Amino acid sequence: MSTVGARPGVVTWAGLALIAAAAAVLSFASVRELAAAASYPAGLAFLLPVVIDTTAVVSSRIWLGRRGSPAAVSYARTLALTAAVVTIGANVAQHALAAYRLVPAWWLIAALTAVPPAALVAVAHPRHARRTRRARRARRARRAGTGGPAGMRTGPARVGLPDTPGATAGHAGPDRAVPDTASGPDGVASRQTRARAPGTASAPERTDEALVAELRAWAVER
Repeated sequence: MSTVGARPGVVTWAGLALIAAAAAVLSFASVRELAAAASYPAGLAFLLPVVIDTTAVVSSRIWLGRRGSPAAVSYARTLALTAAVVTIGANVAQHALAAYRLVPAWWLIAALTAVPPAALVAVAHPRHARRTRRARRARRARRAGTGGPAGMRTGPARVGLPDTPGATAGHAGPDRAVPDTASGPDGVASRQTRARAPGTASAPERTDEALVAELRAWAVER
């Protein structure tokens, strides 16, 4: 009977739970005693192992479960290994101090005091990095939607301009009447202004009497 791919049985799970519980209790007790020896308050010494072990567990789940981007998984792996080294080092230091009845050195006290704020910064960093990446993606999306700096208009749009030359308001073309603003009151053009081509002289206007005289002369000649 093949056992490849079979799930662990009850005995396996029970053994794993027993090992994890025993290791957690022993490590917790050693780190708490070390915190008390390093001048942590007696009522708060238990928080040091809580900080270290919780950081190790959470970062290990992110690392081994591949939860998040590759950068987040790599960061979680580094954090989990660092927390494991700190836990092991704290256990070794506590048992060495207790066995030889030694007083913790100043550098050991300084290192243990720096653990809680360092853990806080390490846990807050991924959240801030994720917000920063979201903000960058939002800015890139906005730039892509508006065409970016290269696609922005640098001047006012010319709306409603005609395509034919000489038809723009305020510009006279060859077939456009040029108003004589000085010929009438208040800048009003004279009614006698007519459209004329450039370069042509204006012919004198003939009255009705002159036309009648010309017609009579033409009739006499006939």
